[in-house]
Amino acid sequence: MIDKGPRPKDRDLIQQLPTASRFHRVMIAAGRGDAVGNEGPGVLRELLKATGPGNRDLRCASIIALAKRCGADATEDFAVALGSRDAAVRDYAGLAFLRVADGRAWETIFGLLSEKVVRARSKRWSESYEPGMLLDYLTRNCTASSEQANRFVTLIRINWPRLTETEQQWVNEFLSAAAPGGPQPEVVPMREPEPLSEPQWDPLFERL
Repeated sequence: MIDKGPRPKDRDLIQQLPTASRFHRVMIAAGRGDAVGNEGPGVLRELLKATGPGNRDLRCASIIALAKRCGADATEDFAVALGSRDAAVRDYAGLAFLRVADGRAWETIFGLLSEKVVRARSKRWSESYEPGMLLDYLTRNCTASSEQANRFVTLIRINWPRLTETEQQWVNEFLSAAAPGGPQPEVVPMREPEPLSEPQWDPLFERL
């Protein structure tokens, strides 16, 4: 392993923000994923709220940095970003969900899936990072026979024609019992959650 030296300090990075160019603001946000201190996560959450043209990369970098710094504790932040109108921000939020999120955003993600299929608001999700990500997250973070599992299976069956072809394929491949014609919802097995792994699953999560 290459020795990349001591980790930067939150305070040093924060002091650079006011005078930094747009590009360097993105790099500073990304660097906070590897920094140490108490200030970083709060500042990253503020940067994630940045709006207007030119802030896409800043928000995406903040999502990855939060995932590296906070892991599953940033699950709710990822859920908010997943509802963004910006496809790139949704991409990075989806990536964070697949890497480090836990089950605390289940109701939020179920609400997003419901909005998508029940209200047929599919345009917003046409470029989402992973078409099956919502389904994957929901089924890995609830247990069979639970009220959540029953709600999920019922939603899928009632709205089956409204799912995209890719989503139908995901259900048929990974949770076929949830498809129409399957057993009663209370006996449909859910997927086993995968243990959180090192963030080096993806080059984006490696130390800068």
